[in-house]
Parts: sequence; C-alpha cells; structure tokens
Amino acid sequence: MKRKLEEDEEVEDEIYEEDDEEEEQQTKQAEPSKVPARQIFLSGFRSATEAQIREFFESCGGITSMSNKQGKVKGVYKREVVLCTFKKDKAVKKAIALNGTPFLERSIKIGSNTEPIHPPKQAEGSERVCVRNLPLNISTIQVEKMFSKCGTVVFVRFVYNEEKQFRGFCYITFKGTTGMPIKKALDLDGAEVGGREISVTKAAGKNRTFPSI
Repeated sequence: MKRKLEEDEEVEDEIYEEDDEEEEQQTKQAEPSKVPARQIFLSGFRSATEAQIREFFESCGGITSMSNKQGKVKGVYKREVVLCTFKKDKAVKKAIALNGTPFLERSIKIGSNTEPIHPPKQAEGSERVCVRNLPLNISTIQVEKMFSKCGTVVFVRFVYNEEKQFRGFCYITFKGTTGMPIKKALDLDGAEVGGREISVTKAAGKNRTFPSI
C-alpha cells in the first residue's frame, strides 16, 4: 500500500512540475493543431531521453521533430506518450514495425498518431483535488460535468499506466484560489459513481510525508 502511495505521489510530482511550468508561462488554451503527416506515437517506457529515442529509431530514418502529446519538447520523457515525426513514409513504416520490441528493457507500443496536439491550459490562479477509485470506463467529460457544480473546472487530468490504460484516478484543477471549489469538491468524497465509492482529497504539494501503514 505504501509503495502504491509513493507511486501516486511521484506521478503527482510530475503533474505539478508540468502545471507549474504552464502557470509560470500563463499558458492559454490553444486550438488543437492538425496532425502532422508521418507522425507516430511511442509509449510503454518508464523514462527515456531524446537521444535514446532518436538512437532507437536511427535505423528507420531521421526524426524531424519530437514532443509529448501536449506539444512540449523535453530532454527527458517520463511515462508519457511521445510523438515522433519522420521525413519519409518508409521511415514511418519501419518505425511502426518495431511495435512490441524491447526498448530500455520494456516492450513498447508504436503506432500511427491520429490525434492532434492539444496544448494544455492553466489558470493564473488555481487549486487542485485528487479523485480516486473512479470507474475505469468513465470519461473526462463526465468527471468535468460532475465537478463543475463545485466551481470552474480548468481541466481534468487522467492518470494512465505505461500501457495507456486509465488507472482510476485523476487530478482536477479549479480556477481561483478562494478555497470554495475545493471545499465543495471534498463534499463529494464517498459519493457513488458507477457503482464505486470515490475518494476526493486535496492534491498535496511537493513537500509531503507518507502516512504510517
């Protein structure tokens, strides 16, 4: 149980790092971009540098661009979907043929990307809650609708495992810093959703202590 909590906290740290960067830049929601031609997705690894990914696909052909699904270019990608664009069609075919092969001691998923990049938005002032034990077939739209009565929902971030499967918990960001949206959201703790009793807690900051279990 403690190990699972530590994994969840590690995921939360990564989410906070991304959100903090967005908040510093005061990023606004942008229109989704068109899907570039000859773009593939790569997922299923724990951590990989840009250099390691480029080296893995070196035999396929040169990668012209690389980013995560929010369009952010990073030196290190951790447990996320990476989008790689190639110059030639034959390079894409060779890359997709590597689907299921080992990469950094893990079997990875590779396929043709069909989803446009959606740059995330971040409120200038915001606060977050963590919702656990959600039904695995629930959608972000359903979660947003449920919590919209608590306050203005900026975005809902689902947490996925390395196989791109929903893990049953998410983080919800509300606009503002009054504390009222959080208070109302916490009132939903224990509510039944899809036959499950959900858990709603205030998302912790980076300085935390683990409970004794």
